[in-house]
Amino acid sequence: MKIRKSRKTKRITRWIYKNKLFEEARNRHSPPPHPLGVSANSNFINQQTLFLKQVDELANRHTDNALSSLCDVSPAEKAIIREKYFEVYRIIIIPSELLRIQLTKNGEVCPLKEFRRLAMIVHPDKNNHPNSKVAFQKLYNVTKTLQPKS
Repeated sequence: MKIRKSRKTKRITRWIYKNKLFEEARNRHSPPPHPLGVSANSNFINQQTLFLKQVDELANRHTDNALSSLCDVSPAEKAIIREKYFEVYRIIIIPSELLRIQLTKNGEVCPLKEFRRLAMIVHPDKNNHPNSKVAFQKLYNVTKTLQPKS
Protein backbone atom coordinates (compact mmCIF):
# COMPACT_ATOMS: atom_id res chain seq x y z
CA MET A 1 0.00 0.00 0.00
CA LYS A 2 1.27 3.44 -1.00
CA ILE A 3 1.32 6.16 1.66
CA ARG A 4 -0.21 9.41 0.44
CA LYS A 5 1.26 12.72 1.48
CA SER A 6 -1.09 15.36 2.76
CA ARG A 7 -1.48 18.66 0.92
CA LYS A 8 0.41 20.49 3.61
CA THR A 9 3.35 18.09 3.35
CA LYS A 10 3.37 18.48 -0.44
CA ARG A 11 3.38 22.28 -0.13
CA ILE A 12 6.23 22.21 2.38
CA THR A 13 8.22 19.85 0.17
CA ARG A 14 7.68 22.13 -2.87
CA TRP A 15 8.66 25.19 -0.84
CA ILE A 16 11.89 23.51 0.38
CA TYR A 17 12.72 22.40 -3.15
CA LYS A 18 12.16 25.93 -4.56
CA ASN A 19 14.32 27.46 -1.85
CA LYS A 20 17.11 24.97 -2.52
CA LEU A 21 17.00 25.80 -6.24
CA PHE A 22 16.97 29.50 -5.43
CA GLU A 23 19.96 29.18 -3.07
CA GLU A 24 21.91 27.15 -5.65
CA ALA A 25 21.20 29.72 -8.37
CA ARG A 26 22.17 32.59 -6.08
CA ASN A 27 25.41 30.89 -5.09
CA ARG A 28 26.21 30.19 -8.74
CA HIS A 29 25.81 33.84 -9.76
CA SER A 30 27.28 35.58 -6.73
CA PRO A 31 30.88 36.79 -6.93
CA PRO A 32 33.52 34.83 -5.03
CA PRO A 33 34.09 36.04 -1.48
CA HIS A 34 36.85 38.54 -0.82
CA PRO A 35 39.96 36.87 0.67
CA LEU A 36 39.88 39.21 3.66
CA GLY A 37 36.15 38.79 4.19
CA VAL A 38 35.32 42.29 2.93
CA SER A 39 33.24 42.82 -0.17
CA ALA A 40 34.79 44.90 -2.94
CA ASN A 41 31.97 47.45 -2.81
CA SER A 42 32.34 48.15 0.90
CA ASN A 43 36.11 48.37 0.43
CA PHE A 44 35.61 51.05 -2.25
CA ILE A 45 33.19 52.96 -0.03
CA ASN A 46 35.67 52.83 2.88
CA GLN A 47 38.47 54.16 0.66
CA GLN A 48 36.17 56.86 -0.67
CA THR A 49 35.18 58.07 2.81
CA LEU A 50 38.82 58.01 3.93
CA PHE A 51 39.80 60.09 0.91
CA LEU A 52 36.96 62.57 1.53
CA LYS A 53 38.10 62.99 5.14
CA GLN A 54 41.60 63.80 3.90
CA VAL A 55 40.17 66.30 1.41
CA ASP A 56 38.18 67.96 4.20
CA GLU A 57 41.27 68.18 6.42
CA LEU A 58 43.29 69.75 3.60
CA ALA A 59 40.49 72.20 2.79
CA ASN A 60 40.27 73.11 6.50
CA ARG A 61 44.00 73.86 6.58
CA HIS A 62 43.79 76.06 3.48
CA THR A 63 40.72 77.84 4.88
CA ASP A 64 42.44 78.53 8.20
CA ASN A 65 45.48 79.94 6.38
CA ALA A 66 43.28 82.20 4.26
CA LEU A 67 41.26 83.40 7.26
CA SER A 68 44.31 84.19 9.37
CA SER A 69 44.72 87.48 7.49
CA LEU A 70 41.17 88.61 8.32
CA CYS A 71 41.21 90.44 11.64
CA ASP A 72 38.62 93.25 11.38
CA VAL A 73 35.66 90.92 10.78
CA SER A 74 33.04 89.90 13.34
CA PRO A 75 32.87 86.23 14.38
CA ALA A 76 29.48 85.75 12.66
CA GLU A 77 30.80 87.10 9.35
CA LYS A 78 33.96 85.06 9.79
CA ALA A 79 31.90 81.86 10.10
CA ILE A 80 30.03 82.64 6.87
CA ILE A 81 33.26 83.45 5.03
CA ARG A 82 34.84 80.28 6.42
CA GLU A 83 32.03 78.11 5.00
CA LYS A 84 32.36 79.77 1.59
CA TYR A 85 36.15 79.42 1.49
CA PHE A 86 35.96 75.83 2.71
CA GLU A 87 33.56 74.84 -0.10
CA VAL A 88 35.77 76.55 -2.70
CA TYR A 89 38.86 74.69 -1.52
CA ARG A 90 36.98 71.39 -1.22
CA ILE A 91 35.62 71.61 -4.78
CA ILE A 92 39.03 72.56 -6.17
CA ILE A 93 40.85 69.75 -4.33
CA ILE A 94 38.36 66.90 -4.89
CA PRO A 95 38.68 64.99 -8.19
CA SER A 96 35.81 65.34 -10.66
CA GLU A 97 34.85 61.67 -10.39
CA LEU A 98 34.34 61.89 -6.64
CA LEU A 99 32.51 65.19 -7.00
CA ARG A 100 30.19 63.46 -9.46
CA ILE A 101 29.56 60.68 -6.92
CA GLN A 102 28.92 63.25 -4.19
CA LEU A 103 26.37 65.09 -6.32
CA THR A 104 24.42 61.91 -7.07
CA LYS A 105 23.12 60.80 -3.71
CA ASN A 106 22.06 57.15 -3.26
CA GLY A 107 22.69 56.42 -6.92
CA GLU A 108 19.92 58.76 -8.06
CA VAL A 109 20.86 61.02 -10.92
CA CYS A 110 19.31 64.16 -9.45
CA PRO A 111 22.29 66.44 -8.83
CA LEU A 112 20.35 69.65 -9.42
CA LYS A 113 19.47 70.29 -5.75
CA GLU A 114 23.03 69.72 -4.57
CA PHE A 115 24.37 71.82 -7.45
CA ARG A 116 22.07 74.70 -6.54
CA ARG A 117 23.09 74.52 -2.89
CA LEU A 118 26.80 74.54 -3.73
CA ALA A 119 26.37 77.13 -6.51
CA MET A 120 24.85 79.59 -4.04
CA ILE A 121 27.94 79.24 -1.88
CA VAL A 122 30.64 79.11 -4.56
CA HIS A 123 29.31 81.49 -7.24
CA PRO A 124 31.81 84.30 -7.95
CA ASP A 125 29.13 86.98 -7.45
CA LYS A 126 28.39 85.64 -3.94
CA ASN A 127 31.92 84.60 -2.94
CA ASN A 128 34.90 86.95 -2.93
CA HIS A 129 37.51 84.16 -2.92
CA PRO A 130 40.00 84.50 -5.82
CA ASN A 131 39.46 80.88 -6.91
CA SER A 132 35.68 80.84 -6.65
CA LYS A 133 35.33 81.15 -10.44
CA VAL A 134 37.48 78.03 -10.97
CA ALA A 135 35.47 76.08 -8.38
CA PHE A 136 32.16 77.17 -9.89
CA GLN A 137 33.27 76.19 -13.41
CA LYS A 138 34.38 72.77 -12.18
CA LEU A 139 31.08 72.27 -10.35
CA TYR A 140 29.11 73.37 -13.43
CA ASN A 141 31.06 71.06 -15.77
CA VAL A 142 30.55 68.05 -13.51
CA THR A 143 26.81 68.77 -13.23
CA LYS A 144 26.53 69.28 -16.99
CA THR A 145 27.97 65.80 -17.65
CA LEU A 146 25.43 64.24 -15.26
CA GLN A 147 22.32 65.72 -16.86
CA PRO A 148 20.67 63.60 -19.53
CA LYS A 149 20.92 65.00 -23.05
CA SER A 150 17.55 65.74 -24.56
